[in-house]
Amino acid sequence: FPSHDTQLFTDRQLKEDVTTSPFYVAGQKVSPRQWLIHIFENLIKPNFGKSFFGDKAASVVAASNAKLFVFSDGGFKEEVLPLINVGHVTIIQIKRPNCSFNGDSRNWLTPEMFPFGSVNMFTLDNSRDLGYFLRQGISLMRDLK
Repeated sequence: FPSHDTQLFTDRQLKEDVTTSPFYVAGQKVSPRQWLIHIFENLIKPNFGKSFFGDKAASVVAASNAKLFVFSDGGFKEEVLPLINVGHVTIIQIKRPNCSFNGDSRNWLTPEMFPFGSVNMFTLDNSRDLGYFLRQGISLMRDLK
């Protein structure tokens, strides 16, 4: 996609908007977000496996000398499991009232999904002001050092 089209997938309003979307699935107009879900869930994963994206991420991590990687999105244990094999995994979930995975193929990850002790999990509360959220994040980062 040309770089100006990436906004369709990153802008909160545009990625949910069916009316301005150029995408169709089975003849029905869908939002950019629903189109990506279709591509991932109905084309890539059935043909290349549920761990496809995790495997690709793990190969990048394994080939790098970097000490820290941040993945800003995740909601499938099959994508986290390959990362456990190449390094320490910490999952930070951000929760906010009235926000959920409704209409999404992802869901909350839980410690029970992973081998005992292989993943550290933390939750940040995004229900108050930005300052409170940032203080939580800074405190967590200090604890993780």
